[in-house]
Amino acid sequence: MLDKKNIDISNLKIENVDLEQLKRRLSTGTAILFTGAGFSSGTTNVKSNTPPLAKELAKELAKLANVTETEDLMFASEVAMEYTEHEDIINLLKDNYTLKSVSDYHKKICSIPWRRFYTTNYDNSIELASLDVGKRIESVDLSSKASDYSQKENVCVHINGKIDGSTSDDLSSKIKLSDSSYLSPDSFLKSSWSYHFKNDLERASAIVFVGYSMYDLDVKKILYSNPEYREKTYFVVREGSSFQDTFILKKFGHILNVGVNGFSDIVGDINKVVDSDDFFTESLIKYEIKNYDIDIRDGDSEKLLLFGIYSSDKLQSYLRNTKNIPYVFIRKISSDIVFDIEQGENIVIQSDLGNGKSLFLEMLAYDLTMKGTPVFYVENTDGDMITDLINISKNFEKSIIIIDEYSKHLNLVEYVIKTDFSGKLQFVIAGRSTNYLEDLRNDDFNFIEYNLDILSLEEIKMLSNILDNLAAWNEFSSLNKNAKIELIEEHYKSQLSLVLLGLLNSPNIKDKIKSQTDILYKKESIKKTIFSICICEISNVEPSYGLVSEIAGNNDIYSNQLRSMPEFNMLFNYSNGRIKSKSSVLSLSLLNNTFSDIYVMNSLLDIVDFINNSGHREPEFSSIFKSLLRFHIVEKIMPQRQDAIDRYYEKIKIKCPWLMESPHYWVQYAMSRLSLSDFSRAQNYLTNAYEKARNKSSDYHTDNIDTQQARLYLNKSLETLDINESYRLFDDAHRLLLPLPEDGRKFRQVLIYQKVFEQKYQSFSKKQKVGFKHAVKAMFQKASSHNLNPRIIHHAKKMFFIEIAESQMSSILKQIDENR
Repeated sequence: MLDKKNIDISNLKIENVDLEQLKRRLSTGTAILFTGAGFSSGTTNVKSNTPPLAKELAKELAKLANVTETEDLMFASEVAMEYTEHEDIINLLKDNYTLKSVSDYHKKICSIPWRRFYTTNYDNSIELASLDVGKRIESVDLSSKASDYSQKENVCVHINGKIDGSTSDDLSSKIKLSDSSYLSPDSFLKSSWSYHFKNDLERASAIVFVGYSMYDLDVKKILYSNPEYREKTYFVVREGSSFQDTFILKKFGHILNVGVNGFSDIVGDINKVVDSDDFFTESLIKYEIKNYDIDIRDGDSEKLLLFGIYSSDKLQSYLRNTKNIPYVFIRKISSDIVFDIEQGENIVIQSDLGNGKSLFLEMLAYDLTMKGTPVFYVENTDGDMITDLINISKNFEKSIIIIDEYSKHLNLVEYVIKTDFSGKLQFVIAGRSTNYLEDLRNDDFNFIEYNLDILSLEEIKMLSNILDNLAAWNEFSSLNKNAKIELIEEHYKSQLSLVLLGLLNSPNIKDKIKSQTDILYKKESIKKTIFSICICEISNVEPSYGLVSEIAGNNDIYSNQLRSMPEFNMLFNYSNGRIKSKSSVLSLSLLNNTFSDIYVMNSLLDIVDFINNSGHREPEFSSIFKSLLRFHIVEKIMPQRQDAIDRYYEKIKIKCPWLMESPHYWVQYAMSRLSLSDFSRAQNYLTNAYEKARNKSSDYHTDNIDTQQARLYLNKSLETLDINESYRLFDDAHRLLLPLPEDGRKFRQVLIYQKVFEQKYQSFSKKQKVGFKHAVKAMFQKASSHNLNPRIIHHAKKMFFIEIAESQMSSILKQIDENR
């Protein structure tokens, strides 16, 4: 045992660093370099000197201000700013921090393919060293719009400002005259760059600090609270650094006591690793079969069903031996998809939130792998996916690439669609919506679409068996098998997500979850953090730590204290800078059952207000903002809370006044009023939507407005007691719907024709009956004559509504003819 009383701890050795692992981390191109004042040692400024450190700069500023010499930079800079011409200060800074040369070791370090540079230095050492090795660096400061540079490579962010191109006016804004070895939390971590800095930390293969001292408390908190960060964080300090110099740093990462020059020797051959022709993938991981079986228990089945928790080895064990207890059910379309893939087809799979898409994709990967075809799936979103595709096509005769939630990888999908892989690569592309593919569609890239939302009768029977085995029917336990199947078909609309939501909303499960959230919600910031995670998931946006922190307005997500709470771990998973609920349906259940309607409404408005005013234009923020405008999303978040939804749409236009000119906003608001059967106000809002649409460009389509207007007419047709008015409203709706594109939105409204037939047809005049029949016949022809080949209809779910409309219109026509 270490004798702490008698040992000189200042002589303890620094732990050894695995340099080969460091090199591998740096070779990925996703590492970030953070430099402080010590990095500029060995450079030469235009005065042929080394740029001064903080103490020397303080002396020069004091001299300029004609005050007693001091090493206190804060004091010296304040005095100089008040009593000295700002032009003289800026000239002093330019003379000292404009560099004319750097050393060879700076060039070696900057030649590495860094993901991004961050520096607290004023000088141009990174830019000059990179230029000397043939790399052009985009040099920005905190006034630069972060979203303009977030996707660019070779960017250097000057946190305390940069001298190059500065003027005297910049001294009070862009240039921070403070110790260049620490960050100002007021300037950096509250700037638009904060989110990207956090994201870079999360996604980096390595975080390397060179010549930097750890003073900033917010950065300390982020690094210290994430064990993943410590493992991949490295501090390069000067040779012979004292115990005091390294004591704090070692809490946050590995210490390289080698100096800038020594670090350059370590990484001097990194490019050889990068340029290797060996097969290696950064983002696309090969699916592997486990060659052992694991016993599956009822608890495993319950975790999968209720919380989406499963492991690949248990799933594979079940698929090899389906005589185990009921665990998963095999989707009917699996064999069809496998057959299509064997015929060389590409596949698109669409599935709404919670309907089992991710699990289905893994089962598909298992089937294909067992048939001898290598399957790759997206694992690390920050690697070079396109290079991965090229490498896979070079090394395998034929492979299947699975891209789940493809809307997050549109650049990759666009590349796939526009590239000829000579049949060596086939693709399974999946997402909650396939709308994005309309703009990317290419005649040379064909795909067949499938939809997972509606369960077949056989699938319902298998799901019912799983529920029986777990005794999960609750108040429906006494029903016989046929009644349970009918319950899933009618009450839960044959959708897995609705069944799961029903289970999570059962009293015993709700009480179990509430017992966890009651503990978590005692701290308001944790409550806000959990709410933000759930909103990200419902908006189909991956909840990274940085994104959740921004949306929640706090840093609790970085806290080990939160992530070590058993209550939190029951509900959420976290790894590699990502945080997720156990299932997307669980997120929806948490929003529905553990937050009051007032809390939900106000929190949604806070998020919308933040995104609108923060300047964030990154895709993830835009997706959340758009989701929180859509009625069908807001209605999911606040079901049975129509008044709260109405107040939400009433207030959101105050938070974002520009929405007053948006046709889309007024349509969503109208849909909110339609859900309350407030036809008068709904009509006002739709009229407003038409007016705003007329003010838009001439190619602005009003299809969505027409669809909701037709829906309103049809509902008013059912409500009115005046039979002539009822027919007129029906006819107006039909005239709007008939020319609209054959899609799900149109035929969803056509289904209301059935209610008009049941409630009004017998009261129509002879002439009106003829008109009604002609309308029904026209819609039947639209539905039945349309080619239902999924190659033609873009969005597989549309076929569901078209097929129901066809069936209903056929039934109506048959009844009319039989009763003549």
